[in-house]
Amino acid sequence: MAIAFVGAADLGNNGGGDDLTVAYTVGGGSDRLLVVGVVGDTGSDLISGVTYNGTAMTLADSFAPGNRYSYLFYLLNPSTGSNNVVVTNSSNCYILAQAADYSGVGSFDAKIEAQTAGTATTKTTSLTTIAADCWIILYEHGYDAVSTSPTAGTGATRRVNEAAFGLGGLFDTNGTVSAGSNSMQTNRTFDVTQITHFMVSFAPPGGGGGRTTHNTRAFPLGMAIGMNWVGPGDCSEPILRRNSGIYVPRRLAA
Repeated sequence: MAIAFVGAADLGNNGGGDDLTVAYTVGGGSDRLLVVGVVGDTGSDLISGVTYNGTAMTLADSFAPGNRYSYLFYLLNPSTGSNNVVVTNSSNCYILAQAADYSGVGSFDAKIEAQTAGTATTKTTSLTTIAADCWIILYEHGYDAVSTSPTAGTGATRRVNEAAFGLGGLFDTNGTVSAGSNSMQTNRTFDVTQITHFMVSFAPPGGGGGRTTHNTRAFPLGMAIGMNWVGPGDCSEPILRRNSGIYVPRRLAA
């Protein structure tokens, strides 16, 4: 069974208060996938988790500002029908979220996270997929003063955007891609304060894949950090030191 897009929705926001709880309907079909992109606080990492119908979703990746902390979560084989997405925070903050669901998905394949070093109107990011016939899902986060939403560029199809402030959107390849390097582009009408891309690929059932992390982080002072792991077990990002800054390890799980 080939991977297929089923549906998407803007989950709105909580107005800056407690947890965000919104019903989302996962469509039918077998081997389902649910992804949720989240934008959180400006200064602190306050998003503690996301559940769907009470089941914890897996954090694919997160990134610090930029403008706000942003996150991408996923869940394989979520319940069908209308159930609550609950985004939990450890202290009151703005939470904004979008969701999309797919069918025909067997496993997590690979991921990359990248951010522009300063203001920009466009960003292109490449992800090296492991398995053949994957789909790639991209979550874009950025901000401009006139609240315009991101649009799809080369290799991307937009499924949903954050409507209130134009802070982000979910995109995909709208079809399978070959194993190897694949690029997606998103655009903005005006300069935004750093564009963040989370790209995650998913393989069809029996398509293989694995726990691979490709991270490229571009910083304002021109320093870039690249990391790559391939292995059968869970892995953690090492502690990276830049001057007095320490990047804390974050556990990854498929």
